[in-house]
Amino acid sequence: MTNLRILMPVCLSGLLILANAKDENEHEANVVAAIDSATEVRLGKLQRDDLLKKYHISTNQAYIEAVNRIGRRIANTLLYERPDLIDDWVFTVVDAKDVNCFCLGGGQVVVLEGFLD
Repeated sequence: MTNLRILMPVCLSGLLILANAKDENEHEANVVAAIDSATEVRLGKLQRDDLLKKYHISTNQAYIEAVNRIGRRIANTLLYERPDLIDDWVFTVVDAKDVNCFCLGGGQVVVLEGFLD
């Protein structure tokens, strides 16, 4: 049920993109519909919360501080592109040995400890 709650807005966004695309014969550029930033942040937090049901948040302060320090530096360079997300960036380190890191919508960044090892 949770997957449907997340999947429905994504599918609807795809349909909006298709519905707003202009015909190839027209001289205007294609128009792409986008979700507003509040919805993007809400969806990103939902995905992050689902992930945290599987993994636990790390207690390694060195990793947490490093990810936050570097993440904030990167986020600050993106201010000109996404000023609407300035207060929404969240950097989460999870206790997992997998080597991975990724960014969800709305500035939700997840780094697995295995990536930092």
